[in-house]
Amino acid sequence: MTHLQYFNSFILLFAFLFVTACEDNPASHNDHDHHFQAIGLHIMNSGDTIASYIGGNVLGSINVNVEDMTPLLSVKFIAEDGEIGIPEGEEYGFDWEIDNSDIAEVHTHDDELDEYRFHVRGLRVGETKIKLIINHNNHKDFESKAIPIIVTE
Repeated sequence: MTHLQYFNSFILLFAFLFVTACEDNPASHNDHDHHFQAIGLHIMNSGDTIASYIGGNVLGSINVNVEDMTPLLSVKFIAEDGEIGIPEGEEYGFDWEIDNSDIAEVHTHDDELDEYRFHVRGLRVGETKIKLIINHNNHKDFESKAIPIIVTE
């Protein structure tokens, strides 16, 4: 090899190591290191699981009478690593979608949203479904399958 070939090889090696080893390189930065990635959830009433979304399957339901409100329900999410908890940080938000808001509605207080807690009020006899959502930096990061809400007399 000539001196020029050694020099070019050295420059290429240096450039490769610099690009791949630099922690501040935006192309290599992984913001998922501390990212809570949910894959399922449990809906809890006084510590007891009343409904779950695990492995793509929904088990259980939220039951409430007409003109009544459930006790405070809390959501515990199942993370990819098996950890059970809730996402923490201002970049996360809790939301939901109800199929038929004439049958049931969600009630929360401001402090309950941060803790992923809510009530369901029965409006009329019937069945509807709710999807629970984690928003992360203004986009849906997680959305459950539809979980039944059953309203009875």
